[in-house]
Amino acid sequence: MEVEKEKEMEVEKEKEKEKEVEKEVEKEKEVEVEVEVEENKEVEVEAEKNDKEEDLPHVPKEKKEEVEKEIVKGKKSKQLGEYTDPGGKGFKLNDSVKVNPLLRIDEEKMKELKKWLKSDAKDFKELTSCSANRSLFNRLLRPQQWLHNTEIDEICHLLKRRVEEFSKTYPRNFSIADSKFSQKMNNRYDMFTQNPAGYEFDDLMEYVVGEGSNPWNIVDMIYVPLNLNQKHWILCKIHLQDWCIYVYDCEQNMFPKDEYDNFLNPMCVMVPYLLEQGFTTGDKQKFPQIKLDAMPYSIIPHLIVPKTTKSGDCGVFTIMHLEYLTASLDISNVVTENMNFWRNKWAVRLFHQIVEP
Repeated sequence: MEVEKEKEMEVEKEKEKEKEVEKEVEKEKEVEVEVEVEENKEVEVEAEKNDKEEDLPHVPKEKKEEVEKEIVKGKKSKQLGEYTDPGGKGFKLNDSVKVNPLLRIDEEKMKELKKWLKSDAKDFKELTSCSANRSLFNRLLRPQQWLHNTEIDEICHLLKRRVEEFSKTYPRNFSIADSKFSQKMNNRYDMFTQNPAGYEFDDLMEYVVGEGSNPWNIVDMIYVPLNLNQKHWILCKIHLQDWCIYVYDCEQNMFPKDEYDNFLNPMCVMVPYLLEQGFTTGDKQKFPQIKLDAMPYSIIPHLIVPKTTKSGDCGVFTIMHLEYLTASLDISNVVTENMNFWRNKWAVRLFHQIVEP
């Protein structure tokens, strides 16, 4: 009898513990909801502030008044270039389109995004490779907020789709990888160094054959966003003809050279072996400079790559370097003054899955 009573008491205690745990979980959920609501309010305030301050992309002061007048009149601004009005006729895929990252945001689409962010619903937004909650869009919209791999990769996927759909606008001399590519290389580098020649690259070979982008055997360049220790984003351009990895970094003095070497080393060492396995004999004849020695890397100086004046925007700089370089545009326009504008624009693009340039 005593044994049964003891068992009953233990069961009761376990039930009480479970109830306490459930209460704690409920409290945590309530806190999370409150935090998310507050975040949405902050983002809404920031977005409205950005609408006022960054309504027009940053242009030289002497041209700003002229550009504003042209927009009011409904004319095409020389600064903004030729484009199709998002509310008007759509692009024809067989036409070449002038890529214009400074094209203003469709206000109605921004309103739809803000309305969704205000909602208390727990629905998700289906993107290319994930179901996104409101926190992803909050990070994108909030000025100087660190961007996660998820939103960086989603933007890479959207740009890949754009390149594929607008084949007459973009040359076929480049391929776009995502941050998963560089992350996998970093994670597997120690195992790779144990037996480089016998290492099996498995899923990394999907990038070489052109999963979602141009296959590497027909391109000269591969663009790869690289996350440096969860502290900084840079864009790497693997140039096969030059046999060099060019680095686009908006804040080049953030790490000493030896740390930079450690960040780039997995890519520099593993890419030659990846190409050795993934390229046919015919492919290798097109690229006689390919060898199994580590690729050198070169940081493009700030004379060419504008330096950020605020911390936290490196992810947006990386995205914009990618958009500008793939469209053969001058990256001197990728400056801090335009970051909030592009945060809003990419949030709208992701939310509505807008592929058009």
